[in-house]
Amino acid sequence: KGVLMTRDLVPTEPKVQELKFYVPDVGPVLSVHTDGTGGRGELVSYSRGG
Repeated sequence: KGVLMTRDLVPTEPKVQELKFYVPDVGPVLSVHTDGTGGRGELVSYSRGG
């Protein structure tokens, strides 16, 4: 709930895209390359500060 997804495109390479997912008060939690390379970055741990 409340997750924002963005899609980054490369105009010169139409098959290259990166999907990024952001959670409020946490930040980026997942990025996935959709060009078939299997590139992926994910947040595996989070501790609320304060």
